[in-house]
Amino acid sequence: MNILFAMEYIPRRMCELEFGQNYVMRYQHIRLENSEIILLNVDNDLLLLISPETGIRIESSTGVFEINDPAVKQQQHEHTGTVKIINRNKFFIHAVFIQVTPLNNKKQRP
Repeated sequence: MNILFAMEYIPRRMCELEFGQNYVMRYQHIRLENSEIILLNVDNDLLLLISPETGIRIESSTGVFEINDPAVKQQQHEHTGTVKIINRNKFFIHAVFIQVTPLNNKKQRP
């Protein structure tokens, strides 16, 4: 997913989830050292992977992203809940996300 697509996708996705325009966006740029594993608990937020890199694995309740794993037939760029980010490389990498946070847990009524 690239940044332009994400900026068009986010408002539509939040409407699908019945939050309307009641959300904020944050740019998340995470550096992972070699073989590092990071756990993020983003609850009801959406975490959208913007810059996929070789050697990164992302797991969440919505699916898996790992370009190098032939068993992963569908690469998931949208994650939520507990998100596990794994650097499978022997060098550092960067993971860039847009985090979309609903302003409250109540869905807006149309």
